[in-house]
Formats: sequence, C-alpha cells, structure tokens
Amino acid sequence: MVKDYRFVGLECSIGGRQYDRFGMRAQFDLSLAQDVLSGGACFIPDSDYLALGISDADAQRYGYAGGFPEPPQTFRNARAAAQARARELMSDITLLHAYHDAAQQA
Repeated sequence: MVKDYRFVGLECSIGGRQYDRFGMRAQFDLSLAQDVLSGGACFIPDSDYLALGISDADAQRYGYAGGFPEPPQTFRNARAAAQARARELMSDITLLHAYHDAAQQA
C-alpha cells in the first residue's frame, strides 16, 4: 500500500524526482520507504508532518535551504522536530511498519 510522506531534509533525488523544499509531498510503498530512509533521505509520514502544524504557505516561503527571509522561531522549531522524527525513523525502520500497518487497518 502506498502512503504519503513529506520531505524534511535539504535536498535529495529519488527515482528521477528532485526534492529540494521542506514539506514536498511524496508517496512510497513500505519497501521504497525503507530504502529511502535507510539511504539517509529525510522523509516523515504525512500525518506526523501535519501534526507539527506547518502550513503549506510557510513551507513554501521558508522551505528552501538557505532561503530568505529567515523563518520565524515557530517554523524553525517545527523543522527541527520533523528532522528529529526522520532520524528516529531512520534508526528504527520498524516504525515504518507500524505506520503502514495502521493505514491498512483503517
């Protein structure tokens, strides 16, 4: 089953698609999600991203690495939390199974 993810890193390319803005949407099945995160790409489940309260407007405005203007503290805090979640998923791939399993049961 394909699930929604959000990019929370600086830049990467997967399957010919360039991810270069915080908050970009992606869809991965469990196998690809495992490969992507195991390879060090910073993605988190869409539900985790939405729980951080980051608006699409803020992600568009502040989401580019080195972009201007400087984001407000609330955005920087949410970005740090998103990246911490991505590191957690990278270190414990079984968390992805729980995310995909919950979606199948819903």
